[in-house]
Amino acid sequence: MNETAASLWQLVREDQLVRRGAYVCIGVVWLAAAWADLKILTLVPMIGATVYLLHHRRGEVDDDTDLL
Repeated sequence: MNETAASLWQLVREDQLVRRGAYVCIGVVWLAAAWADLKILTLVPMIGATVYLLHHRRGEVDDDTDLL
């Protein structure tokens, strides 16, 4: 299972088409949820912007964590 997860993560990191497809899926899910509740329309982008800013302030992190 670990090899499958690592292979999938490598595919998402390296393949531009898969990454763009994931972004489109996230956008569609967000719009569908925002259609149901207006708070989600503003809350989700604010959380995303905060995570983005914190991630870029932190800088580069070594990826040597063994999760399993």
